[in-house]
Amino acid sequence: MRSPLPPAAAAAALLAALALGPAAAAPAPEDPQPDPGILLRNATVLTMAGDPIPEGGVLIRGEKIAGVGRQLPAPDRATVIDCTGRFVVPGFIDAGTSVGLVEIGMVKAVNDSDEGVVPSTPDVDVRDGVDVDSPVFAVTRSRGVTTVLVAPQETNVVNGLGAVLHCLDGAPMSRRIVLAPSGLHVSFGVPPKERFGAKDATPSTRMGIAAVLRREFARAQDHGEALRRHEEARKAAKEGEPAPAPPARDRGLEVLLRALRREIPVFARAERLDDIRTALRIAGEYDLRLVLWGAAEAWKIAPELAARKIPVVFGPATGQPDSPERPGARMDAPRLLRDAGVLFCLMTGDSHNSRNLPVHAGIAASWGLPETDALAAITRDAARVLGLGDVLGTIEPGREATLCVFQGSPLEPLSRLDRVFIRGKEVPLRSRQTDLLEKWK
Repeated sequence: MRSPLPPAAAAAALLAALALGPAAAAPAPEDPQPDPGILLRNATVLTMAGDPIPEGGVLIRGEKIAGVGRQLPAPDRATVIDCTGRFVVPGFIDAGTSVGLVEIGMVKAVNDSDEGVVPSTPDVDVRDGVDVDSPVFAVTRSRGVTTVLVAPQETNVVNGLGAVLHCLDGAPMSRRIVLAPSGLHVSFGVPPKERFGAKDATPSTRMGIAAVLRREFARAQDHGEALRRHEEARKAAKEGEPAPAPPARDRGLEVLLRALRREIPVFARAERLDDIRTALRIAGEYDLRLVLWGAAEAWKIAPELAARKIPVVFGPATGQPDSPERPGARMDAPRLLRDAGVLFCLMTGDSHNSRNLPVHAGIAASWGLPETDALAAITRDAARVLGLGDVLGTIEPGREATLCVFQGSPLEPLSRLDRVFIRGKEVPLRSRQTDLLEKWK
């Protein structure tokens, strides 16, 4: 077929098309529209970073909080949720649980909480034991507990590594992690004594527990020194000479080295005052980033803890002086810690009832802890103790949008949870318990 253009015109058209290049063939795609976000409006916003905001709004964009203020305007195309008569609060953080490690406590096949066979297992990591499909995560979330520190349990001396996880359903471990490892967990007092004493093995005394800890940290120091000498020898080796062989790898010692280098904190479970003092002494000897965990009798030396800036994960707040492990336990201990200026938060120490964390905060408030401080102990201050104060625990622009909407005061047992957002996504309040209620009501 002959071209409709004269030969010269056709050639000119071809050259022009080649000069324009492939970009001229189609217009560039338009930039995607920005996320319009979700606006929670007309709520009382308990930011935990300042005074409550009446008639307040919280704007969520992506995984972050984009705006907070009174009578916040709605962006174009934003999803607006009317929260009149509701309270918006940061998601609650339980700083001590075994959620996801235990399904039935008495059945070993579904209980992965405890590796108490040998005294020291520093490289045990809860991420390898948590059942991400456990229905307990949804139950935990049903009272506003969005985030949990999951830790190996305490029947050996060096328990292993914990992790801070979000309570999501059906999500892989990688999507749940807020901080991992969150720290190394060690134990003092009765649990290791009972476990190994029953085997006629060391440690069966408090002296033995302290000796095991010092021995492990000394081994880690020696391993670190061997690594340092190897690195110096490697750098000093002349070109062409074979590189010196490195020390044999030991994952447990590598974890302990991270603690010695202050890269991760050491959570020391210590209830009785003498155990707390031993933990403080060993932490001083090795310059550890110590966090007391449990700490029933920490109130007795609260001014010292405040002066040394030792944070405390206290709990459970329901604890009584009901055993030789905690003879000095008292219900107003959270108030005494607060009055002394100790940075502390609350934990349940539970596997299935972490959802009751706000009840623990309410009990602490009933024993003299101001209600604002009780709420801070499961939000802002929990995040600070865990090293997440710039991520979670307050409602501020730039913080992660993990928050809850309550009908009524969040610490009132009869207040109803309306909505939960984790990383900016609303998650369902359905759980195994609500399914059973629907089935049998």
